[in-house]
Formats: sequence, structure tokens, C-alpha cells
Amino acid sequence: MTATPSPGAGILRFCIGIILLFSLIQWQLNAQIVTIGYETYLDQHLPIEPLAKYSYTQQLFPAEEIPLSGTITHIGFKYNVSSSIFFEGNKAWKIYMGESSADTMQDWIDVDQLSLVFDAWLAADMFSSGLPGSGWLVIPLQQSYNYSGEQNLVLAVDENSYGTGSSSDDFVCWTLDSPHALFYQSLVDNPDTQNPPETFYSTNALSYLRLHFEDSGGLDVPSNLTGCYVDDAVQLTWDPPVGDVAGYRLYRNDYFYCVCSSNYYSDTQVQAGESYSYYVRAEYGGGELSEPSNTFFIEIPDGGAQYILYQSFESLEPFQTDFGSFDNLDEDGSPTWTPDSFSFPGASESMPWISFAPTQCIPPLQISAHSGSSMIASLSAINPPNDDWLILPNLRPGTNSKLSFWARSLSSAYGLERLRVMISTTGREPHQFSTIHSEAFISVPADWTYYEYDISAYSAIDINLAINCVSANAAMLCIDDLAVVGENGWVGNEDETAPAFIHGPNPARESFYLKHEQPFDLEVYNIRGQRILRERGLREYRYRGAKLCAGIYLLKVDTPGQSRILKQVILP
Repeated sequence: MTATPSPGAGILRFCIGIILLFSLIQWQLNAQIVTIGYETYLDQHLPIEPLAKYSYTQQLFPAEEIPLSGTITHIGFKYNVSSSIFFEGNKAWKIYMGESSADTMQDWIDVDQLSLVFDAWLAADMFSSGLPGSGWLVIPLQQSYNYSGEQNLVLAVDENSYGTGSSSDDFVCWTLDSPHALFYQSLVDNPDTQNPPETFYSTNALSYLRLHFEDSGGLDVPSNLTGCYVDDAVQLTWDPPVGDVAGYRLYRNDYFYCVCSSNYYSDTQVQAGESYSYYVRAEYGGGELSEPSNTFFIEIPDGGAQYILYQSFESLEPFQTDFGSFDNLDEDGSPTWTPDSFSFPGASESMPWISFAPTQCIPPLQISAHSGSSMIASLSAINPPNDDWLILPNLRPGTNSKLSFWARSLSSAYGLERLRVMISTTGREPHQFSTIHSEAFISVPADWTYYEYDISAYSAIDINLAINCVSANAAMLCIDDLAVVGENGWVGNEDETAPAFIHGPNPARESFYLKHEQPFDLEVYNIRGQRILRERGLREYRYRGAKLCAGIYLLKVDTPGQSRILKQVILP
């Protein structure tokens, strides 16, 4: 097996490249795009290793991360290339695709079980922002792949150029909690995919990937707009679309606000105590505007309040009832409503609150989470009323503190859902709670609605908060983006003032650090709630700019008996 193509093969590959480029231009108007993972890690050797002359990788993408099935016509990898030598040293690719019921990658999957979907040189025009640059490498498949959606997706890449890139060239990845990829790399030996090397490496990482399914859509739309309030500004970020994007138009409170050159914006013109909504539209090279992205809503805390607790439910596995440090109770014990028009795992069973991903229902449910792709839901009890309890971790809210969340009824056709917002200063049993509001219950509209409650009267004591679904013969109550903000509060069980810690700078471009008087555990989450780092027993943590991509991150710092959530912004 050789990596050097003959002159005839070079001409053939050049012609194929021209044909594929034309195909790419035509395709951009007719695709449905699924983005898998999040933009976080570099230096993970996937889908290729630019520093090696030869590399072979296999990746296993969980089916639950892919909400569509059908014909895949293009695949995209997020790249970050700084050198001028990358392209010539890394352009001969073979790509295989297949499906597997395996949950992890322990050994190579036989290539005969996979389909060869691409065997050619990459074209420079496949790199959306050019080279050098940072953007999406979008590869039109020579042979489309029909994905069933029933098993995990296997993606293998064999890179055969006799050359290398530089240490500043790489592709963006994300991680899971178990091995989901294998890789082999060498400066000497070109692996045979029919008989792959017995010595290889496994990793928990996966490529930040886009799958392009056949569809009859229009211009690609920016997606996953999200943000948070950090250092007196709303920090916004979104996933860019594929195509000749000239820039973005940002809209605030339904009015045009400004033009953005990248998929990140810091809005400093906000006022404490005010609410804001945002969406973006992509502007393409011909001046055409895409449809709006999802809308992101945010309430600016009063004064110096910061997040004490924030949960977007993105980190939860879909259709599960274990919410970690939250108590999740089914006090009614009744079987639940069985939907007529869609299904999901566990439907009709007796259950408390359940993590709910609308796009992973069969067929996908035509409502969206308030932000991201997940929320939680309480299904109607067959023997009403519902009595489902979501009890937050014990916390001390601090001064100027508020509890907030978004809620909606699935539909008003069966009557509006009902909830109670509860508080206890004595314990965590349901009978120890009382309502924060004066009404017996709150009727929730069939659109996402913002709820906020002042809890500053409890600033100096430990409290327990809960959301109690008490619907009567309705359908499904949905909750998302639950938060507690306050000054000098924390999540924990101790009464004394929390020991001091040092955190800064924020925002940061190249480095930030955390230091605490006591040993602490650190977990880092992206803004969608997906954990990307866990370190234990630290007294100091320093980030040097080698792993995290530009964006907004949540830092969960745990010391004995206490937990704090901090926001960290990494600038481009």
C-alpha cells in the first residue's frame, strides 16, 4: 500500500475535486445539517493527525447524538489551521462509514463491514474559511451513505499523504466518558486498513462533526445561540452555518442591533434587572439573509448578583430520571399519559420528572427546548392529579437573590399544566415545603414563559427550593434553564462564610487560574451543560490556552460541604 499517487491518479483526483466542488455549491441549498458534539478540545488526533505522515482512525458516534436518519451526502470537520504546509501534507483521504451496536471502541472494526464513501484528494475550496484559517472542512461524499438511525455511526478516516502539517494545525474535538475512538499514526509505516496495526491508541474524544442529510431546505441557519451574563455584559455565541457567510446580523428584543463578523458577541449595553432577547441571521456572499436562529432570552441580575446554581439539563442523558444532586420524586405513583402522535423510551410508565429531548422522540416532537436540545418534563398522571417534585440542592442564596426558570405546557388542548414553586427552611421532605407564591397553583401557558421569585429574605440561611407539578388530566409540563442568582451565596450545607478563593482574569484570551484555601474538585461545563473536564484534589488550577476553544464555560468548584458555580469566558 503506497501513499504516493501516480501522475495519472493525480489528474483523476484533480478532476474529481472539480466535480465535487461543483456538487458542494449546488448542495448548499438542499441540506439538513446535524451538528454532533461541541467545540472544545484540540490535539486529539482525530479525524487525522496532521503531524504524522500516515494516520488511520475509527470513531463511534452514539445514535442518541444523531436525531435524524436518512441519506448523508456530506460530512464536516471543524478545523484550525495556521500553517501553509498543512494542505499538501494532509490531502489524500479515504473515508469509510458504517453502523455498529457496540457502545465503546475496544478494537478495530473490520473495514469490510464499512462502506467506502470518499477516496480522493481534498480540494482547497472544501475549507469554508480558506487555508490557513479556522472553519469547516465540508467533504462531499462520492457515495452517499444511508444511515438507519438505529445503531451507532462508525466513521473511519485513512490519510495517506506523504507529508505533514505543523504543531499549530488541528481539528476540534469533544469528549465522552468512555473510549469511542481508536487512532494510529506514524512517520514511517502506512497502515493497511484491511489488516490494521495491532498497536494503537484509544481515546474518549470524538470529532466535532457535521452530518449533512438530503433535504429541500433553503439557506443554512445559525444554530444553538446561547449565552450568559459575565462581567457586566451578555456574552453570546452560536454555531455558524455552512456556506459563504459574509457576517451576521444580531437582533435584540426583535430589532436589528448590530453586525457581527464572527459567531461571538459581547453586549455591554445592558442594564441590571432588565430582560433581553436575541437572535441572529447569517448574511451570505450575495447579500441574502438566512432565517433567524433560535431566540435566546436572559434576565440581567440586579447589582452584583452572580449565578449560585444553573441547570440547562443538557448534561443529562435523554429520558432519564436521575438528576444527580437534585431530588426527583414521584409522589403520585401513577402510570403516565401515552402520547398518540409520538413515542419515547419509558412512555406510559410511572415516573417523576424525566429529562426530555424533543428531537429524539419518534417522530421528532415539533417543539423545542427553551435553550439547547434538552429540558425536563412531567407527564400527566393517569390517576390525577400529578404530584412530581424536583427539589434543588440545598443552598444559601445570599443577598439580592432570585430563583428563575422557564416553563410551558406542551399543549392547551387538554387544559393548562399546573405547578407550585416551593420552599423549605427545615428539611427536604415534601410535607416540609410551603409555596412561595400566594396562588394555590400557577397555570402555565402553552408557550415558553419566564418565572422569577425573590428569595432575598432567606439570604443568610440554608434553604431548599422545589418545583412541584400538580397538573390535573393535562399532557406534559416542561421546565428549562433553571437558575438561582445572588451575592455571596453558595450551594452547600455549612453555615460559616465560604473560604476565599481567587479566580481570574475573566474574560481570558490565553490563560486563567483558580486558587483556593482548601483542596477543591473542579468540573468544567460548556454553556450547553456538557461536562468537558474533571479534576480532583486541587489547590490551584491554571489554564494555558491549549484545550478550550472560544466560548462560555461554567466552572463548578466543590470544597468540603460547599459548591460554587462560576462563569468563565474564553475569547477568540
